Amino acid sequence: MRGAEGQNRTGDTRIFSPLLYRLSYLGEGQNNPPPQRGMPNLSEVRGSPSTSGALFVPQARGTIGSGPGRSRDLVNVQLAPVPWGLRDVILALVAALVLVLVVVGGALGGLFVFRTIVDVSPFARPVSIAAIAIYQIGFLGIALVIARRRGGLAALGFRAFPPAALLAVATLLFLGLLVQIAYGLLLQSLGIGQENPQRIDLLVGATPVSLAIALLSGAVLAPIAEETFFRGLVLTGLIARLGVTGAVAVSSALFAAAHLVPQVIPPIFILGVLLAILRLWSGSLWPPIALHAAFNAISLLAVFAVAQTTAA
Repeated sequence: MRGAEGQNRTGDTRIFSPLLYRLSYLGEGQNNPPPQRGMPNLSEVRGSPSTSGALFVPQARGTIGSGPGRSRDLVNVQLAPVPWGLRDVILALVAALVLVLVVVGGALGGLFVFRTIVDVSPFARPVSIAAIAIYQIGFLGIALVIARRRGGLAALGFRAFPPAALLAVATLLFLGLLVQIAYGLLLQSLGIGQENPQRIDLLVGATPVSLAIALLSGAVLAPIAEETFFRGLVLTGLIARLGVTGAVAVSSALFAAAHLVPQVIPPIFILGVLLAILRLWSGSLWPPIALHAAFNAISLLAVFAVAQTTAA
């Protein structure tokens, strides 16, 4: 028994390198693929907590978490316990809500108050850009602080991923853009406008410099911050209590609500589900960050292209 435990400890850091090898057994109904050289057998690793953070261990017909009613979850992998839980997730959400109220409320309130004294139009865009940056950095900071206090920065998911995840990113990107286009056509058919006050291009203008700022904020900073918070901290912290399906649904709903625009909640919720599934399947935050960044970049470039065409 002691020897098996020792093997688990030394094998924890090697679980991800042969992930594709294990995934090849998912569709064959084999609970225990033959162990590779230098890799612990799944029956020895499954269910054992990791000393270096959460580890996603594929299993053929398994679930994430334990308990009744979780035999058919969204993703056929098992997540070793992360060092945070529901209480930490609630704390993070409260901190994020306070951040939103202080930053967004402070920016809008300040502009509203000072507009009666001076012309605030020259300051509107810089203040809005600063508010967005603080908002995004704040979400990232909350996740990092809570994970660090719990001793589980590695469990957020900043680790290597299988090469097949790149194909998954491309596939889900196509699906996400298709959903966005379909939703836009639906709104048009219903005669509903599509003005979105979160469009970063309207905040920074329509010049090459403004495009660069929009891409930096929307396609670099936002994906890293939001994926770390929602898929790195919230999703993994809810799994033990809600199971995979519940955690994916709740974290995706919170992700959509955080965009503060009721009109775009449906497509963002679907995007959140795709990002969560990719996070769980790949065992890494990098694939959902890449998907999120590509989705935002394409959306911003499309908006700028339409704006330039209309102006011409």
